Amino acid sequence: MKEKAETQYHAPALEKGLDILELLAQSPQPLSTQAIAEQIGRKTNEMYRMLMVLRDRGYVSMDDSGSRYQLTLKMFEMAHRFPPTKRLVQAALPRMEELCHEISQSCHLSVARPGHLLVVAQYENPDKMGFGLRLGANIDICGSGSGAVMLAFLDEPRRERILAASDATQQEVDRTRALFDPIRQQGYHVGPSPQVQGLTNISFPVFGVHDVIEAVITIPYLTLIPEAMHREVPSIDRCREQLGELADALTLAIGGRLPAGTTS
Repeated sequence: MKEKAETQYHAPALEKGLDILELLAQSPQPLSTQAIAEQIGRKTNEMYRMLMVLRDRGYVSMDDSGSRYQLTLKMFEMAHRFPPTKRLVQAALPRMEELCHEISQSCHLSVARPGHLLVVAQYENPDKMGFGLRLGANIDICGSGSGAVMLAFLDEPRRERILAASDATQQEVDRTRALFDPIRQQGYHVGPSPQVQGLTNISFPVFGVHDVIEAVITIPYLTLIPEAMHREVPSIDRCREQLGELADALTLAIGGRLPAGTTS
């Protein structure tokens, strides 16, 4: 786990509960009480009591084995009750659905969180095959087109806080920083996925009030073969143009505005 930030105040019971939630959020599979205690550095009986409370409150649940714990969607649902996120998602979903049906690609919308991006809305390619991210997925801030766009348009203090909370290596940070100027000049990013071969990330910023970036909307463009699909496959350029129009429409729908000199 990442080192804890220094704080003037301490609430031991709360800290233990938050440690558990953060650990489970980072874990790719459910964890036993003993595994949680070992990774956090606490006694097993302490963790057991905390887990019982978190389970009773609906934050964690048992897996099918009945011996390991996993997060529920309660925190994700709570985050969606926060008006800006809810308003953003409500405005995005119908537009994303229409776009995906037109271009036969998937699309997802993500917002910044400490050290990563969080997928708050997504729509799958309606065709028989495609590539998409699940709702609630965490996106590497320095391993994605979405992350590069978010960082490029953030103010310096917030950008540095997010980078400091990430697991990115210095090489990954430097590689991502090199994209900032081209992204700001173009107003978007199109480039090969750093994580998936054959995938091209097309990412645009969505702005709120005061020209502040609120989210990033991305098409993980999968190159499809027209002959196999038995129809025309929209090009990357066409998808870029339509995603740019969607991003601008979404900015206006949430009461935002584009920064001066930013075009799509």
